[in-house]
Amino acid sequence: MDKNKEAFIYDENSRGFILELYNKYRIQMLKLAFSKLNDWHEAEDAVEEAFINIAKNYKKIINSESYEVKKYIIVTVNNISYNI
Repeated sequence: MDKNKEAFIYDENSRGFILELYNKYRIQMLKLAFSKLNDWHEAEDAVEEAFINIAKNYKKIINSESYEVKKYIIVTVNNISYNI
């Protein structure tokens, strides 16, 4: 992630949380976005936009159960994919 995207993350715990999500879910998010968009470049754009959204709203999910986090990520990627 570049510095502009990291600007949304205010402390090391939050930054670590977002980085963990990125490392854990990025490939799944790309596959999901590609299944909706049928274009790898657009899928990458959707995932990037999803992570910006997640970084802005990380407080909503940082203390959630892992299945709730995954659900939030799936909904975010789906919504962004439909809007591209």
